[in-house]
Amino acid sequence: MRLRYCSLLALLLTVATRTPSQQPPASVDFRKDVQPILTQNCKLCHAGTSAPAGLELDTPEGVMAGGTSGKVVVPGNSKDSVLVQRLVEGSMPPAAPLSKRQIATIATWVDQGAKIEGLVTTQATTQATKQAAARLLSAGFTTTPHGKLMRQYCLGCHNAQAKGFWGRGAPANMELDKLDPAHVEKNPDIWEKVVREIRSGMMPEASAAKPDLATREALASAIEKELDRTTTVTLPRPGLHRMNRVEYSNAIRDLLAVDIDPAQYLPPDDSTRGFDNIAGALTLSPALLEGYTAAAGKISRLAVGDVSQPVQKVFRVPEDTSQDYHIEGMPFGTRGGMLVKYQFPADGDYAIKVTPISHGNMGNTNPFGDIPNEKLEFRLDGARLKVFDWDRERAREDGTFNFKFPAKAGMHTVVVTFQATNLPPSNDLDEHFLRSTIETGGLPGFRFYPHVGKLRIDGPFDAKGATDTESRRKIFVCRPDAT
Repeated sequence: MRLRYCSLLALLLTVATRTPSQQPPASVDFRKDVQPILTQNCKLCHAGTSAPAGLELDTPEGVMAGGTSGKVVVPGNSKDSVLVQRLVEGSMPPAAPLSKRQIATIATWVDQGAKIEGLVTTQATTQATKQAAARLLSAGFTTTPHGKLMRQYCLGCHNAQAKGFWGRGAPANMELDKLDPAHVEKNPDIWEKVVREIRSGMMPEASAAKPDLATREALASAIEKELDRTTTVTLPRPGLHRMNRVEYSNAIRDLLAVDIDPAQYLPPDDSTRGFDNIAGALTLSPALLEGYTAAAGKISRLAVGDVSQPVQKVFRVPEDTSQDYHIEGMPFGTRGGMLVKYQFPADGDYAIKVTPISHGNMGNTNPFGDIPNEKLEFRLDGARLKVFDWDRERAREDGTFNFKFPAKAGMHTVVVTFQATNLPPSNDLDEHFLRSTIETGGLPGFRFYPHVGKLRIDGPFDAKGATDTESRRKIFVCRPDAT
């Protein structure tokens, strides 16, 4: 019992003998006791017209006028005073909360009536506060969601008035109070920095009051969306280079309605890192320029129909094509053969020469295939012009099938195919290969059909120019009247 009484007595003596610095003064004077606290701890942010929420704590008039959301001091009632509430909860100042004695001093001053000797609240002071609020409103710091958050957490330090306190200007020279959150496209470079600082967690700084992670994410996303919505795409100009062969043939087709094989006119394109359509690979040498010039002359004459000398075009059947069955695009009731698109240079006579696949190597030019009575059709644009008797007409000296026919200038479809008079795969017990020319020398147990190997078109003979083609319609858009 005696020990308990001694402990209680010591506690009472400790409370009774506290130093005066731990207790608020009995009578608080604003200019002597309160203003120094606000100047030391709050003036860094809440000073001048750029103060957050328009709350200027660097002057007595500003403290009593409050901010854009209303007064922060209720004389005689510290519990309902917003300024005291923020100080008690520690959200102000964000860098370092005030001590209990400092908070008690300000609360006592408010409870004693918040009197300030010599203060006269003039109409000019009230008007200045309204003008500060109007500036924030026009800048979008109260009308946009991200502007409101920035006004609360960023403008305290990042404002033009901070120059006088930092000595070297606002942090990172980012005076955000001069920006307009409603129009981020006016300063996209600065707003990009703001987003990076928020995303990285660098701002607001660790010692300052900051919203939760979800709110910071929403703030950064809102600014990003505005930047994306208002951005202007400015792509760098591509390097100057020529077209490659594929692009060149496509351009000729689109401009002149002429399908060409660019390999006939131009050498292969160089490539860089696997690409043949980039500026680094598509250089233009004097020799290549001459090739383009020569190609332009030939293609122009072909498009206009100004061709008088015969030319020759050879088409070959791909070696892995099976000719035992019907080929897509061919007439019904046919099998095998070849279908090609050919640009006839001019009106006139042409010759077609069909060469069958030979029976094998070692100079054996006899046609491949041993099934008799096959009929070979030649069609031009779907019209049958000639039917060859395979067994009878192949007996000529060179083993080819020749035929002359008239044709107009322009693109035509040429078909050479067999009439399906025998149903494949004939009577063989063994299943035929999908690639029917895998063995052209003959195999025991198999019977093969004749196959077309090569098609050659020569002409025009007795050329008469071109009368009406799609190419000429693209080139000669105007025609004189008949009169």
